[in-house]
Amino acid sequence: MSIPKKPLGLAIAPNNIFTAIEHVLARLDGRLGMFVKSGALLGAVTLAVAPTGGCALANDEPGEDLGEAQEAVIGNGQTDWAQQQGQSNTYWVDYYNESWWSYNYSTCTSRFCPQFIDLFIKLAVRPAAYADLGAKRVGVVYRAPGTDQLTTVTGNYFTTWNNGQEEWHVKVTVPSSQNIISFNAWYQDGAGNTYYDDNNGELHVATIGPGSVAVVQLNGGPYTTVAVDATGVHGSVSARLADIDYDKQVSMVYTTDGWRTTQWIDMGAGENGWHWAEDYGPDYERWAVDLNLPGDFQEVQYAIRYRHGVVNGAHAYEFWDNNGGQNYVVNRAP
Repeated sequence: MSIPKKPLGLAIAPNNIFTAIEHVLARLDGRLGMFVKSGALLGAVTLAVAPTGGCALANDEPGEDLGEAQEAVIGNGQTDWAQQQGQSNTYWVDYYNESWWSYNYSTCTSRFCPQFIDLFIKLAVRPAAYADLGAKRVGVVYRAPGTDQLTTVTGNYFTTWNNGQEEWHVKVTVPSSQNIISFNAWYQDGAGNTYYDDNNGELHVATIGPGSVAVVQLNGGPYTTVAVDATGVHGSVSARLADIDYDKQVSMVYTTDGWRTTQWIDMGAGENGWHWAEDYGPDYERWAVDLNLPGDFQEVQYAIRYRHGVVNGAHAYEFWDNNGGQNYVVNRAP
C-alpha cells in the first residue's frame, strides 16, 4: 500500500545565518531514569550551530503556508527542501539509529516543569575534499504530531572516527507533550553538494521519553472487549497509532498456554485481521481486530506490535504496547 509523495510549499534552506564557533557539549543529566549519554568534545571547531528551541528556519523570503501538512501524516505525503534539492546517499550521511534525550529544565516555570525535552540525534558524515568549512552543515528536517510545519535544525561536530567519518550531534527541542518525530537527515558538504538519508523515502523516527506509548497504545473502554468463556476467546482489540506513514504493519501476538506456543494476527488475516477503524485528527488513527478463537482456554495473553518502514528496503522501526512488560491478560469467566 503506497501513495505518492507531494511536495509542500515551503522549502527551508538553512544557509544564511550560521557562523563557525567553538562549542563544548554540556554533560547531560541522567535523572529520572532516562537513557542519556555524555562525552567531551573532540576537535576544536563546531561548523554549524543548532538554533535555540528548535525553531523553524525560513528563507530570506518566507515560503507559502504549510496548509497541506494538516492533511498529511507525520511521514508520508510530504517532501522537504533537502529531498528536493539534494540526493539520497547514505555513504555521505547516515543516521545509524542512535539518539538520546534529556529534560530541558531551563524551561521550567513556577507551575510547569519541564515544558520542553531535548532530543539528540547522532549522524555520521564523510568529509569532502577541498570543502569550504564555512559552508559545511549537518542537520535534520523534522515534523512532530500536531504541528503544521517542517522544521530544520543544524547540529554540532563531535568527533572523528578511526575510519575518517565524522560524528555530529543534532539537538531537537520539542514540547514535553510531543513524544515522537519523523525526520530526514541532511548534509551540505561544503563542496557544493547536498546529501540526505531519509530511510529510503520512509523517513526515520525517534521517540522521546516513554515513546512507544505515544506510538501505539491499547484503547480501553468500549473498544477493547476481550473475553474468555467455555467456547473460546471472543471480542475485539483496538489500538491508537501514530500515523507515521501510510505503509505500516499492525499485528498482535497472543498465547493461550502461557507462552509455550504463540500465534500472530496480522493485517487482513482472514476474519481476524487488523483493519483501520477511524482517524483521530491528521496524525493518529485507530486500528481494530475482531477475535473469534474457538477452544477450551483458561486465559489469553497478548501484546500489540506496530512497525514503520516496511517497504522500499527501509530500516524498520518497531514499537510495542505490552502493558509495560506485563502483557495483557484476560482470564476465563467463572
